[in-house]
Amino acid sequence: MEALDETIAREYFETHGLLTRRVRRSREAGRKKGGGEIVLSLHNPLVEDNASDLGFMLFSTDLANIRSALVAVVGWGMPGFSTSTLRSGATLMKFLRNEVVGKLEGWFELPPGRAEQGMGQVLRLVSLPGLPGTEKLRDQVVELLRTAGVDGAFTTRAMIEHLLRRAEENRDYRGSLPLQFLRMLKVYEVVKDPQLELFEERRQ
Repeated sequence: MEALDETIAREYFETHGLLTRRVRRSREAGRKKGGGEIVLSLHNPLVEDNASDLGFMLFSTDLANIRSALVAVVGWGMPGFSTSTLRSGATLMKFLRNEVVGKLEGWFELPPGRAEQGMGQVLRLVSLPGLPGTEKLRDQVVELLRTAGVDGAFTTRAMIEHLLRRAEENRDYRGSLPLQFLRMLKVYEVVKDPQLELFEERRQ
């Protein structure tokens, strides 16, 4: 599942013009017991600096204001994550505390000699599978991640919604598995435009 998490995230960022690549960690990469962790580096050569006024919850409109970042992709490939994690805000908080927060420092660490060390100021971001349904728990998630040194967060839900809207029925997306698949869902009328509101991620 981690391959799917990574593919969706990379497609999302690349459709906004950012260069992406996977960052491999010196100690945890290749360990089965540490599997599921994905960290991507983002770089936008058209932007001089990261904006100083970005909110914590990030959306497509914010990507034009990001020059360099590391993104920890948190999702289905990680130990302890399940559908119940998305359905219960309390379970999501427990998952983040147990499986994510204590590991972020190591995930964002760059081994000597990595090209990313020449990117200047680098934002530390996370991609979350979703957010709790109540404002109180959402605020707790934000505070938990801020305390762990995270600068901002995206959600997989918002990424899928963006890609779904972008996929056109009459266009062939060779080289993009996510867009090709979403296009097929539209062609076969599994998903119709009015249903897209189910994927909407609104600013809180």
